[in-house]
Amino acid sequence: MRQLLNQRTPFESSSAPSRPLARMGATVTGIDAVEKNIKIARLHADLDPVTSTIEYCCTTAETLVEEERKFDAVISLEVIEHVSDPAEFCKSLAALAVPDGAAVISTINRSMKSYATAIVAAEYLLRWLPRGTHEWSSFLTPEELVLILQRANISVKEMAGFVYNPLTGRWSLSDDISVNFIAFAFAAPNKRKTERERMSSVTELSAVVARGRLAVLTAHLAASTECIEVAPALEPNCLSAQTVVPPPRNLRGSLTIVDERTGKKYQVPVSEEGTVKATELKKITTGKNDKGLKLYDPGYLNTAPVRSSICYIDGDEGILRYRGYPIEELAESSTFLEVAYLLMYGNLPSESQLADWEFAVSQHSAVPQGILDIIQAMPHDAHPMGVLVSSMSALSIFHPDANPALRGQDLYQSKQVRDKQIARVLGKAPTIAAAAYLRMAGRPPVLPSSNLSYSENFLYMLDSLGNRSYKPNTRLAQVLDILFILHAEHEMNCSTAAARHLASSGVDVYTALAGAVGALYGPLHGGANEAVLKMLSEIGTVDNIPEFIEGVKNRKRKMSGFGHRVYKNYDPRAKVIKKLAEEVFSIVGRDPLIEVAIALEKAALSDEYFVKRKLYPNVDFYSGLIYRAMGFPMEFFPVLFAIPRMAGYLAHWRESLDDPDTKIMRPQQVYTGVWLRHYMPLNERMVSTEADKLGQIFGKMSGQNQRLNVVPTVTVLGVIKARLVGATRGHALLKKKSDALTVQFRQILKKIVSTKESMGEIMKTSSFALTEAKYVAGENIKHIVLENVQNASLKVRSKQENIAGVKLPKFEYFTDGETKNDLTGLARGGQQVQLCRAAYVKAIEVLVELASLQTSFLTLDEAIKTTNRRVNALENVVKPRLENTINYIKAELDELEREDFFRLKKIQGYKKREIERQLAAAKQFAEEQFAEKVSLQKGISINSAHKLLSAGGEKDEDIIF
Repeated sequence: MRQLLNQRTPFESSSAPSRPLARMGATVTGIDAVEKNIKIARLHADLDPVTSTIEYCCTTAETLVEEERKFDAVISLEVIEHVSDPAEFCKSLAALAVPDGAAVISTINRSMKSYATAIVAAEYLLRWLPRGTHEWSSFLTPEELVLILQRANISVKEMAGFVYNPLTGRWSLSDDISVNFIAFAFAAPNKRKTERERMSSVTELSAVVARGRLAVLTAHLAASTECIEVAPALEPNCLSAQTVVPPPRNLRGSLTIVDERTGKKYQVPVSEEGTVKATELKKITTGKNDKGLKLYDPGYLNTAPVRSSICYIDGDEGILRYRGYPIEELAESSTFLEVAYLLMYGNLPSESQLADWEFAVSQHSAVPQGILDIIQAMPHDAHPMGVLVSSMSALSIFHPDANPALRGQDLYQSKQVRDKQIARVLGKAPTIAAAAYLRMAGRPPVLPSSNLSYSENFLYMLDSLGNRSYKPNTRLAQVLDILFILHAEHEMNCSTAAARHLASSGVDVYTALAGAVGALYGPLHGGANEAVLKMLSEIGTVDNIPEFIEGVKNRKRKMSGFGHRVYKNYDPRAKVIKKLAEEVFSIVGRDPLIEVAIALEKAALSDEYFVKRKLYPNVDFYSGLIYRAMGFPMEFFPVLFAIPRMAGYLAHWRESLDDPDTKIMRPQQVYTGVWLRHYMPLNERMVSTEADKLGQIFGKMSGQNQRLNVVPTVTVLGVIKARLVGATRGHALLKKKSDALTVQFRQILKKIVSTKESMGEIMKTSSFALTEAKYVAGENIKHIVLENVQNASLKVRSKQENIAGVKLPKFEYFTDGETKNDLTGLARGGQQVQLCRAAYVKAIEVLVELASLQTSFLTLDEAIKTTNRRVNALENVVKPRLENTINYIKAELDELEREDFFRLKKIQGYKKREIERQLAAAKQFAEEQFAEKVSLQKGISINSAHKLLSAGGEKDEDIIF
């Protein structure tokens, strides 16, 4: 006989699954943490001799583990989402199960659908459960449950969803796991898996780790309010390599340049930093038309446009320092806001300065409502970096007091104005980023909290769902804070150079930072860690690394996360992040891709191909793994890069304002185009070789895909117009139908709410009536109830109601005769039985009405969605396409009419000129005939006169004939 353990939530009876299991011959132990539920379960079980053998205990799984109890199967139905530590709870379940014992676990998925059904509907609308029974952030996704069970040494074999049918009152298994789901698993023997076995199981679930863990972690680990220190980022001796690197010596001197073209010598001064001014090279010329020597440096590989004291990098030695402090020390001991203060003002703050600084940033963390409206107005699938760029740019509109174009060019000479903008940007950046994330998740924005640290506040806005008492997990917040420190500044990178370039024009700080974030949006700059994750996923397992390495060597594959424009040694930030990865995985569980990453790093650093080219892991190699383990989607990675980098942008912006050498940036170019050409009239130009390319561009710009592909004729125009009329009428009718269905939908929703409110009282009355009948009638109640059941008088039938063309099922009850035994057993509690019967009849009536309303609710909801989709399609696709087609046909027909008009006009002109020519020829012929007739009358013909005049051999110049 199998021994089974069943555990239920405090809000559900333990007897529900226990009794069917007992009837199947199992020895069942049912436990519950609430004594009241155990008493109810025992009452139900005592009614059946078979189930009366169930052992009910008011205890917990942890207590049974201490008692060393073992069971063949452990069943936990909707318990795990209510416990404070799901991981420890699953370990208790594993300890209760015998080796290879079965485990059945059900819970609720963390999805928007579960939030709507399990919380909004069940707790607030239908009131099936007390408000506050469930907390959405405590729900587990199937992937998270699998990983928690794996860490508890429980292997999931099968998983399915189950749904409730309100009409039949039955639950059934389904493929839909978006709300309730159940997992069937086995508890494995308590032994350590081999590396190959573990990697095999990890490979099967590689897609699991890719989705969010942050919400469940912050929900279940937030109960611990004590501050747990993060493990040191590096070993104590890790800084010894930097201490032996001496500071650069004074390189002041001069450079002698001999121009072999002219034989002249030039002395160019060299500064103490080892730089020369590019303007000195303009003096090196070859003659009058020579504008001087220029430096051609695409990509600024060896050009320093500014002198800065903010950040120092030695790529050959792998050194990164903020204002002289090694990045390793700051990551180990400091906080992000402290580092931001250091970057801005050059020194670490005192205790009072840090408190004032944190308060100023916190006070500016709220964003204008107009910014939130802009974010909400963006498409639902808008990339969060695009949202951040747009929002940063829009801040200049909402803060015109900070715009030099409006308040004067000298506005930023005031340090008070500068510092205010710095606090504004640092405070608002995480709020805007959180609003973009919540917009992507379909959730409303959350106001920031003033009682949390910078990183905690960011996590709070992401996961609190507006719960003001929510507190993020301290350890994860500290890890995120260290990541912010590592990404805060990195000298003159692409986006920082863009910020200084824009700021040199005197533009407001928000526009300059929006441009910098736009540069960071580029895949070659801020999207590298996403490429690393894709690469590691493609590799899959450690066994595939040699093949991948060979592919990289043969230039068939690309290795992301290795190599850097600056570092020719190990990126110091990558060392810290690698250690942080271990810290995060100790909290959330080990990401299978970390094994691939470590093995890939080891293989690359031991391969001469990569060592010779000085290709070492950079900051992006491990950061993406940490962000993914913390639950962030890949499209949000660049935003997590941009938030801390705001500190670096602002530090450079502030430094540029005080730099006397700052000028508006105007780089030179090397002109390689045609030297000189003269304008030619349009009709004399030849077709250029770029005509085809331009034709393709113009074709795309003309919007040809937004109209129908038809032949422009009058007949087709009439057909399209008729279709447009039909589409317009259809749109109007569907719009009216949608409005009518929406009105009916709202009425039904109100009825559901009112019915649910009354149902509570009715069910309470029914329960009291049943208790009273049991008490008065005693054992005789079974016979009385059986008599009445045999003659059922209340029945239900269905009919259909037509609302705007939608047939809604409607259930109604009716009485089919009266029972003949209403007064049976009156002296022994029959009256109380009849009162109980009347109460339950009323309850059934309400339930029938509620079933009718809920069925209509679902039917109308689907009908409204379908109708609105058709309305939107007609309004935004069909009608505009038909209108564009009509305009196209009209334009083409007008063009044809103009061509016909000009052609007819040309023909008419030709005929007119032909007639005039013929008239002139006829007139001339008539004149010649008349002249000849006159000459004949005088006796001298024209021919004779001509011969007479030409006989002398010399032409007479006065003769015109």
